[in-house]
Amino acid sequence: MAIDLFSIRRTAAYAPDGTRLCDCEGCGEEGAFRAPKSRDRLRDYYFFCLEHVRAYNKGWDYFKGLSSAEIDRHLHDDMTWHRPSWPFASVDRDQADEVARAAAQMFREGRTSDPFGMFGAAGRAAERVRAAAEARFTPDERQAFKTLGIDPTRDLPQIKDHYKKLAKRLHPDVTGGDAASEERMKSVNQAYSFLMHRASDWT
Repeated sequence: MAIDLFSIRRTAAYAPDGTRLCDCEGCGEEGAFRAPKSRDRLRDYYFFCLEHVRAYNKGWDYFKGLSSAEIDRHLHDDMTWHRPSWPFASVDRDQADEVARAAAQMFREGRTSDPFGMFGAAGRAAERVRAAAEARFTPDERQAFKTLGIDPTRDLPQIKDHYKKLAKRLHPDVTGGDAASEERMKSVNQAYSFLMHRASDWT
């Protein structure tokens, strides 16, 4: 049984008890099954009984009216959820070079790491320097620095400055007494006290 648009009700119909009736003209069954009205109205539905929704679905063709090129384009866009994308070639070359130079400078200064050697000799050299610097500290000291969220260093002013910033950010007046922040502050205080105690052995 095929359904064309002329056999579909122009307005919704309801039974006396309020039940939505099938949208097929002349049908008195409950319209319990939804079906999209068109490719461009996928969130706008007809309501059919089981018999008529089966007939409607049998004749449903999402790509009806589209050319082969339009269908191919639609299938291609499905891979990116129909969102725009750009080729890598669109990245500004000068900007990319500037980022690469800045990254190399950070490696040379030991401000970041390159454990997989993605940035070549500069990254590998910086990683060796970084590893050698960390080897000067005990595992407990390295863990304390990790708790504070900074790289191991014997620069006491830097440690103190970082601690003060953390203390302000985690203060109960700022966090509103958040329990997780309070626990984090306890860990930070313990790590800071431990490092200040250990600092006497660094000089």
